[in-house]
Amino acid sequence: MEWVPQYTPTTTSSTIHGPGYSGGSGIGSKFIFPNGGRVDDAGFHTYGVIWSQDQMQFYRDDYTQPFLTVTPASIPAGKQWVYNHPFFILLNLAVGGNFPGPPSNSTPSPATVLVDYVRVFEQSPTVTVTSSSNPSAFGQPVTFTATLTPVSATGTIQFQDAAMNLGGPVTVSNGSATFSTSSLAVGAHGITAVYSGDSNFASNTGSLPTQTVNQAQSSTNISSSANPSVFGQPVTFTATVLAVPPGSGTPTGTVQFKDGSNNLGSLVTLSSGTATSSPISSLTVGGHSITAVYMGNANFTGSTSSSFTQTVNPDGSSTGVSSSANPSSFGQAVTFTATVLAAPPSSGTPTGTVQFKDGGNNLGSPVTLSNGTATSSSISSLAIGAPHSITAVYSGDGNFAGSTSSSFMQTVNQDGSSTSVASSANPSSFGQAITFTATVSAAWPGSGTPTGAVQFEDGGSNLGSPVMLSNGTAISSSISSLTVGAHSITAVYGGDGNFVASTSPVLTQVIMAQGSASSQTTLVASPGVTYFRQQASFSVTVTSTSTPDGTVFLLDGDRQLGSPLVLSSGTAATQSPLEIGTHSIRAVYQGNANFSGSSSSPQTVNASPKPKPRP
Repeated sequence: MEWVPQYTPTTTSSTIHGPGYSGGSGIGSKFIFPNGGRVDDAGFHTYGVIWSQDQMQFYRDDYTQPFLTVTPASIPAGKQWVYNHPFFILLNLAVGGNFPGPPSNSTPSPATVLVDYVRVFEQSPTVTVTSSSNPSAFGQPVTFTATLTPVSATGTIQFQDAAMNLGGPVTVSNGSATFSTSSLAVGAHGITAVYSGDSNFASNTGSLPTQTVNQAQSSTNISSSANPSVFGQPVTFTATVLAVPPGSGTPTGTVQFKDGSNNLGSLVTLSSGTATSSPISSLTVGGHSITAVYMGNANFTGSTSSSFTQTVNPDGSSTGVSSSANPSSFGQAVTFTATVLAAPPSSGTPTGTVQFKDGGNNLGSPVTLSNGTATSSSISSLAIGAPHSITAVYSGDGNFAGSTSSSFMQTVNQDGSSTSVASSANPSSFGQAITFTATVSAAWPGSGTPTGAVQFEDGGSNLGSPVMLSNGTAISSSISSLTVGAHSITAVYGGDGNFVASTSPVLTQVIMAQGSASSQTTLVASPGVTYFRQQASFSVTVTSTSTPDGTVFLLDGDRQLGSPLVLSSGTAATQSPLEIGTHSIRAVYQGNANFSGSSSSPQTVNASPKPKPRP
């Protein structure tokens, strides 16, 4: 850095001299003080050089405005750059020489150079910080680059977010260092790069005024566990929420599932970016516009999935049918019950009606389902014969398809019958015309009126021809030919297509003789109340104009009780057990040629169950 009188006081120069470029071949440049400044101003001027291994910059007063920059590229080709090792600093005031010329009268004498200070500063490079993306989105990878000027600076850079280190120190390479991160939180970040310095350069810090991290956008997708589904089938919807590039990360928060504008349940919390609704089985038949609405959080904006159509079809159904009695008897009242179920995987209870059928024929009118079941009205009209193929046909409704049960065979057998016989007069007198009446009834649980014929019999012998039933009864022709004595009368029903045959209990018909003298018969029964199987005592007395002899019959109703009794001195006695119930007991004297037969007044005897002994 030089000044000579030839320059005038407004100009100085700086020159480098090296091997092959010294003396007049030195590389240099003049500096003119701005704004009329002079070398000999009253104030001091700062003469400086910014020196690194590969560059020298000369300045006056303002180090940011060098007027001469010299690098290895500035020296002549083939010459050596020698400014990459230490040098001495020399300050001198010289007079004469080739450059300024010999002293003259104008040469100041004495001459003075005033030096305030000589300082050597370790250079601090300029640190410039840039961001690969500013603003950025949450989770987006961002690279911060610290660039050093001059680029010859070495060492490390520590990137910081406010006062917190971002990773460890990064080695400077070719004048720069980089650090990438995707973990910056949403908000404003003051990013700095702290240069460590090296043997030639002092530490320094550069900053990025503000790195802004915005919420990342999100995208929401939705899927169904079953589409299409059927009515009543439990369906779940799953929402997947993703970060939209360049953002990244796994969104948290909640999702609201919707059917159109209606919420499907409550908010569902995301787990690892997904949320699944609770099972939903209440969707009606038809198309449903399903969406998932992500509510967003501090790091991600909310988003709504595209809608998709969840199609709900009517569910299938299965119908079963059962009988209240199978096999049944003719005339027996039978009901059929249909049970209609939703076909898996659906749930719910079908509604509508069921038509019961016998083959292709309807059994009554359709019956409305109640809680999934329908029971026919009582049916007693099923005919005997081939089994009846019974089915239940479900009509379907808006939610369930119709279905028909498997057929089952309802078997209708002949019903049993019950036949009883009664006498128009019992006892009767010899030669008296009497008739017998048979009543034939359907046996429970059957019903109806038997048809066909009844054969009246005395012992095993027919009394006339069979008599046709009319409304369930048949009356024999008049009979006056029965002999004196007791006759075992029965009515034998021959059955028909609907009722099986049956024979009445025996009716004891007593035919009394017509003797020369009348008689009177008296019966005494004791006790009046007895217990089941306990012996009851019966005492018979027959009186007339003289002492009758002969046979006495005890009748319980029209049934003979015990064996015939033989009179002794006009009396007879016996004991007999009685079944539980009320019994009307008569004594009938048969009579003979001397005495006409006669019948006592009936005596009532009640037979009760035997009481249990007290403990």
